[in-house]
Amino acid sequence: MAGLITRIIRKIIPQQQRKCPTCKRTLQQAVNEQLGLQEHCDVEYCAFKEEIRQAILESKTPEVILWNVDKTQILENENITLSWEVLYAKRITISELGEMPLKDNRTISPLRNIRYTLTIQDYKDNIYETEYPLSVIVTPCPVIEIREENIKIERGNIAMLLWNTSNVSNIVLAIDNQINDVTNLTEFALQPNEHKTCKLIFTALDNRTTVEKEIKIEVFPKPEIKHFEVSPEVVISSIPVTISWKVENAKKIEINNGVGEVNEEGHKTILHDKSALYQLTAWGELSSVTSEIVVKVFPTPIIESLIIPMPDFTSRLNLNSIILNPPDINVTINLPDFNFNPPEFATPIIPLNEIKPEYKPKISILNFSKLYERIKERIR
Repeated sequence: MAGLITRIIRKIIPQQQRKCPTCKRTLQQAVNEQLGLQEHCDVEYCAFKEEIRQAILESKTPEVILWNVDKTQILENENITLSWEVLYAKRITISELGEMPLKDNRTISPLRNIRYTLTIQDYKDNIYETEYPLSVIVTPCPVIEIREENIKIERGNIAMLLWNTSNVSNIVLAIDNQINDVTNLTEFALQPNEHKTCKLIFTALDNRTTVEKEIKIEVFPKPEIKHFEVSPEVVISSIPVTISWKVENAKKIEINNGVGEVNEEGHKTILHDKSALYQLTAWGELSSVTSEIVVKVFPTPIIESLIIPMPDFTSRLNLNSIILNPPDINVTINLPDFNFNPPEFATPIIPLNEIKPEYKPKISILNFSKLYERIKERIR
């Protein structure tokens, strides 16, 4: 009912002459009194409550309580937080964001250098900007490309660390607590004997943000064949041979010709009926080595026939220069003791080609009785 009466009074009575039915003050009196107190009317059903509130707000100058950004220099895609609070303003706007509540905060990810300004409109519709705009510098993020982050090499080989970068101000390489400045390099060579972990540290253009990249180097020994032998190397079929081997630093070892996968050290006896080539292959972590041996097998000899050639008497021989000496025959016979001088044989002067053979009956040299008689006749 009181609200209805207030609306009727406003329509019938001029504004300056209206009186509040509750506090009995005219509008001007109520406004002046409340402005002096800088307080709103505490009467519950005051007819001039809105006018008093508006008058108080118009009498005040907007006040910026908070206008702040948490970071003024960032990398691309990095966030900032913008915070603000303004009193006695009708509305506010922030560049890049538009109209905003009088008190709030926003998390933003600017992509370029930017400047935020706060514009205020008071209740008299005056518009002005804050004296201190907020500037944020956006630095491009470092672009880093590591060729290999996990390098595997064999002991004794060179490991190459390779990288490409942009938007960085400094690069250092940390190896075993040793720092190397590699700002102007794109590669680094080292020869470790064991596993290593290297760390590349890149400093962004803001000179405060760093990016770390680890490169692991795994070092493996080379496979080595100590020996791969066969004994004996040459045999005839049906005689076995023994193959022996010793390998180090291998993950897998194989011998062909049906032997297959074997341990690092061993031997095997094999029977062959023909020559064979054996190949041992040892695989390490990164490479392989091969060794070969040959077993030579000959067939067992078989004598199918034996041919003995006869002398060739038809050949023409010149026997003029040949001198035949009489044979020296010592035949010991158990005879009584006789003193006699054996006959002397003279070498014939007649050439052998003119000698005509004289055929006499064959006398067996084994007939000792006849030989004995002839000797006795000569002695007489």
